[in-house]
Amino acid sequence: MAYLLVTLNHFKVVQSWARSAGARVNLDVATFELEVRAGNRIYTLYPQFFAVFEGTFGHSPVLSAAADGFIGWLPYKPLRWEMATEKLSFKRFLGTHDEPTPANWVGPDDTPTADFLLKRSRGSFGYDLFGPYHAGTDLRATLAAANGSRPAESTLFAERFVPGTNLKVWFWGGEAFYAHLHPYPFIEGDGGSTVRALVDRRLALVRRRFDESADMMIMRAALDYQRVGLDDVLPAGQKVWLDYRYGRRYAVDPTTAQEDNALARLTVSAREQVARIGQKLGDAMLNELGAPVLFSVDGVVDDEGKVWWLEMNSNPVMPPQGYPWVFRDLFGIPVPAEFLPSSSALAPAATVVRSTRQTSATIASPELMVVP
Repeated sequence: MAYLLVTLNHFKVVQSWARSAGARVNLDVATFELEVRAGNRIYTLYPQFFAVFEGTFGHSPVLSAAADGFIGWLPYKPLRWEMATEKLSFKRFLGTHDEPTPANWVGPDDTPTADFLLKRSRGSFGYDLFGPYHAGTDLRATLAAANGSRPAESTLFAERFVPGTNLKVWFWGGEAFYAHLHPYPFIEGDGGSTVRALVDRRLALVRRRFDESADMMIMRAALDYQRVGLDDVLPAGQKVWLDYRYGRRYAVDPTTAQEDNALARLTVSAREQVARIGQKLGDAMLNELGAPVLFSVDGVVDDEGKVWWLEMNSNPVMPPQGYPWVFRDLFGIPVPAEFLPSSSALAPAATVVRSTRQTSATIASPELMVVP
């Protein structure tokens, strides 16, 4: 995710938009807040940062000693809602709206009828995941092994494991404007090297070692699932995947928006599924919050091209390309052509109309000042 996390890329897009819109933007270095003026309106955009608190990952609106990376500005302070906080709530929404999500089993007396993962119902930045396990694995035993690290108010549940390609889509309101499509990272046998040596060779691309990696447990589980041992020697050409989580690519990240944004590279079928889920979630958020907001949705694209939705995020990293959508609703200025998706297949989501008055009246009103 290098492109998204480079602070200068955020400045570049805001600067480009400001020039095209004749807007003025000021940065308060004390708070890292942006003041944006266009026409007769002024808005304040608030920053968010990755932060590490006593070894735990989180988000913070303050540039403090705990901050570990910048993830963008928004015209409101951090928001939380039920579907983005509880994965099982999101799954219930999907079920009532006929959108595909992997089956889940919550109680210890349930018997998973397919290969499965163990997950926390609350987000953990890709950690606190267990498995995958093959169908028939004793669910009680796996739950007992995982329960020791259960966070407060978090339900541990089994979810059908759907292998495929990880998909993450960012929406402003109901409109998709950015996506990541990440295949699983893999190693390939050469007929002489052990699996451990091949893994270390792959991790060396990002200056890491298997025995030192915080992701070692997941990689071990992935290898076990494929019935591959660290001391095995893979035949030449045989491929084995190392991780099933979004963002764990173990490779050099793209450095440009064109390389990083996969939205226009999705198949027609996947784009239609993205547009449909965006419309439904955008409407739900508009009804609940009264204004469009930023959210992302994680999914997996299976071998047949079907998208299975997994979870929703309320305060994701803001891709720099999203600012023109935010400014459109704040200032009524159309999104410049250079930032529009290149595919007309996303048109169903793009027809959603969001009221600028609604935005200013509900989320940003304390910071809105109309200039005579």
